[in-house]
Amino acid sequence: MVAVIIETARFNNIIAVNIETEDNHRNKGLAFALTHYFVNECIDNGIIVQWDCMVSNIVLQRVSKKANFQYFKKDTVYWFEI
Repeated sequence: MVAVIIETARFNNIIAVNIETEDNHRNKGLAFALTHYFVNECIDNGIIVQWDCMVSNIVLQRVSKKANFQYFKKDTVYWFEI
């Protein structure tokens, strides 16, 4: 794997996704290229994409803005180990 989009949840025609890129392949435009292709496929199939991103992840925030995602809301996230 170099870069991947992972569907983390789905409700009707809305999917939540996350994007991962291997460290040594970052800053090459892979996340944007993958996002651009994936989102266009979703639009063609009537699917709405929701991209969850941590406030601290400035790079993915830039990619999401470049891909024309719109800020929707800010949530509190709780982490715990299983």
